[in-house]
Amino acid sequence: MALKILYSFGNASAGAFPSFLESIESPHLRFIPFHHRAQLGGRVYEDGQRLDWDYRMGDPKLRALYANLQRELVRTKADILAVDNDNVFHPEFLRTLSVYRILVSTDDPLATYARTVPYARAFDHVTHVTPLYNERVHLGEFLRECGARRTTLKPMGVTRYSYDPNIAEDELFGRTRDVDVVFIGTYYPQKAEAFRKLFRAFGKRLVLHGLWDWKAHVKYVRDAHAVRLVRSVSNAGLVSLYQRAKVGINIHADEFSLGNQRLYQLPANGVMQVSDCAKSMREFFEPEHEIATYTSIDECIDKVEHFLAHPAEREEMARLAFRRTMAEYRFETIWERFGDELRALPELRASN
Repeated sequence: MALKILYSFGNASAGAFPSFLESIESPHLRFIPFHHRAQLGGRVYEDGQRLDWDYRMGDPKLRALYANLQRELVRTKADILAVDNDNVFHPEFLRTLSVYRILVSTDDPLATYARTVPYARAFDHVTHVTPLYNERVHLGEFLRECGARRTTLKPMGVTRYSYDPNIAEDELFGRTRDVDVVFIGTYYPQKAEAFRKLFRAFGKRLVLHGLWDWKAHVKYVRDAHAVRLVRSVSNAGLVSLYQRAKVGINIHADEFSLGNQRLYQLPANGVMQVSDCAKSMREFFEPEHEIATYTSIDECIDKVEHFLAHPAEREEMARLAFRRTMAEYRFETIWERFGDELRALPELRASN
């Protein structure tokens, strides 16, 4: 009998997410989408203090959301409530629910204190996408110290709306790739120096897309001494662009934050990847075999130039990373693996 998971999410790519969850065919898991951010009018809680305030003040949208969740749990007879990343459920409310509760954390370790620590004690299980909290402490160990009963390293992986699941490997790698270097992601101040150097090194060979506000544009234009508008891109546009790209650069917020969507989206679309976070890469991919790593942006530039000049070597590495991603890091595969762990728990054995 399949475990029924009420999957509460608030991610920005939610347009395709409900139908995607419902389309997953698994004999062991059944996903039921619950879009909490839409019910809150797009509201996001960046930290626990604001949520605590609204809960104690009886915010009407929050109360309506909680009532809707309770009705859905009863209607669907869900075994598990999984909350994806931006938790909107107060610990006092969560403790009233008899369902097994999982916090699916994806912003670690940078946002651990703001988005995970305030709620860890109210969940039965907390997952994290990166292995380390800092150079000495494993993130799972830290979360257990903060009150999480159980923790699991569960990679973010890739969903079917950010690659083409119907394309064969040889067809994917047989396509014309006319974009030398690509980066799709949000601008953060700590990445400013990297972007400046990348633009100066690659110029128009570097295609940039992402969520950049006007302040980021002003600083980027000033630092790069060039006018360039960085626009966001749709899911379809992301797939189309990645399928034309030769090399994708990955930049994380810091050296311990390995595990963003680019880590899996790039290889899923046949792009050879050059990534930072070299210390943790072996947890997910074989460094310098499946994904090239760097410890400085200058080293990154040198490696990108090397792989652009050696197409056979570039394609071999991209193919190996593609095969690993398809075998291990698709959303469905990751949850099937995690589902095996859940089904073995005493609290959930009766649901099997």
